[in-house]
Amino acid sequence: MIKIDRNFKDLAETHRQNIERDYSISTKLSSLCTTHSADPLKSKFYTYLHTHWIEILEGDPQKLEKIINDVTSILGSKDFFTKKIRRSLVNGYFKKEVFEVFDYDNFSSKKKGYNAYKLTETLKINTCPYCNRQDTSTLLATSQNKGKTRPTLDHFFDKGSFPFLALSFWNLIPSCYSCNSQFKSTKAFSLKTHLHPYLNGFEGILHFRTNIIDVNDFIGNMNKDFSLKLLPNKKAKPNKEILKKAKKNDTDFRLGDLYETNHKVYVKEIIQKSIVYNKSYSKDLFDNFKGVFDSIDDARKMVLGNYIEKTHFEKRPLAKLTHDIAEELGLI
Repeated sequence: MIKIDRNFKDLAETHRQNIERDYSISTKLSSLCTTHSADPLKSKFYTYLHTHWIEILEGDPQKLEKIINDVTSILGSKDFFTKKIRRSLVNGYFKKEVFEVFDYDNFSSKKKGYNAYKLTETLKINTCPYCNRQDTSTLLATSQNKGKTRPTLDHFFDKGSFPFLALSFWNLIPSCYSCNSQFKSTKAFSLKTHLHPYLNGFEGILHFRTNIIDVNDFIGNMNKDFSLKLLPNKKAKPNKEILKKAKKNDTDFRLGDLYETNHKVYVKEIIQKSIVYNKSYSKDLFDNFKGVFDSIDDARKMVLGNYIEKTHFEKRPLAKLTHDIAEELGLI
C-alpha cells in the first residue's frame, strides 16, 4: 500500500461544490426533513444529515467517523442499514431514499456533468494505492472515440452500511478491480483497524524483503529460489498500533501472497541488475551524460526501470517493490 499526496482540502471542497451543483444534496435533504417531520426517527436523521451535509461531502476520514458515530447514536445501531432484522418494507424504502439522495449509481454512470470519471481524472492516481500492482489511470471519451476507462472507486467506509457516505470525497478511493471488488468488497474498514491511503502508506511500516544473503550466489544459477515477504520495517521501528493496521491491510488485500506468487520474476531482474551494476553506476551515468538525466534518482529510475522515490510510487506499478528490493540489494 502506498500513500497518495494531494491538496486534498481544496480537492474535497471542489468535489462538494460540484456534487451540490449537479445532485442538489442540500435541497433533497431539506425536502425530506419536511416530508418526514412527523416521524421522530427519520426527522432527526434527515435533520442531522441536512445540518452536516458539507462535512459529509468534504470532511476528512476522522470527521466521517464522527458522523458515523453520530448517526449510529440516532438510529440506535451501527448496522441499521444491514441487519436482517431491520429489513422491513419501511426500512428498505428508508435505505432506498438515502441512496436516492447520495446517488452513487448516477454519479458512477452519468455521462454529462460531474461524475466518477471527472473525479478520477482530477485525482490522476495512476496505480492502485492499495496494492501498487495495477494501473488505475483515467482516459475520457472524445468526439472521435467513445472508448474510455477509469479505476473503480472503493468506499473506504462501506456504502452498504453507510449509504449517506456514498458520495463523500474521502470515501471514494480510486483502486483496481481486484482490491475493490475481489478482496475488500464489503469488509468493515475504519481508521481504528486499517490504514487509509490518503493518510498513510506502508512506507516506514512494512517493506518487501527477500532471504538473499549474497546475490553472487545467483551467478550461473538464476533459477535459484528465494523468498519474497512483506515484513515489518525494523529499522524504522513503527509503533505497534500503526503496524497492526498495516498488517490488517496486508491480510485483507492479500498483498504478501500476491507479490510472492506473481512478482518474483520481476525481483530476479533487480537481482541481475545488482550483479551487473553497483550503487555508484547511476551517479556515473548522471555525471557522464549531462542533460540526459534530471538527477541521480532519474538515472536510477532508468537503471531499475521504475521510480524509486517514495513520493513517486503512485506513478508506476511495482514502484514500492522496486525501491525496497533495490535498497535491500544495495542499489540505492
